Amino acid sequence: MTNKVSTTRTADFQLVGDADDQQRLSHYTRSQFTFIGVRAPERRAQAHAMVRDSRQWPVSDVLAGIAELYERSEREYQYVAVDLAIATCNVLTSMTCAP
Repeated sequence: MTNKVSTTRTADFQLVGDADDQQRLSHYTRSQFTFIGVRAPERRAQAHAMVRDSRQWPVSDVLAGIAELYERSEREYQYVAVDLAIATCNVLTSMTCAP
């Protein structure tokens, strides 16, 4: 699946999940979080192009993208926000980032 990057970079990004996995994940976390139902390997595959491209974004766009994704209610978007932060940590700081 290809995700388009809009002028706000992450606004159009959408993950596609599975209803069965959605229920399992919700049950696993005792219904503390809302889920789309996409497992980690598939989530990473769906977000790969955006995360890769984010390394070329200005810092302000990276920070806005992380915030926008993390504020979404579904837990998988928060994981994508963390993936985005890890992928761009060298852009965000001069310190060496852990893998």
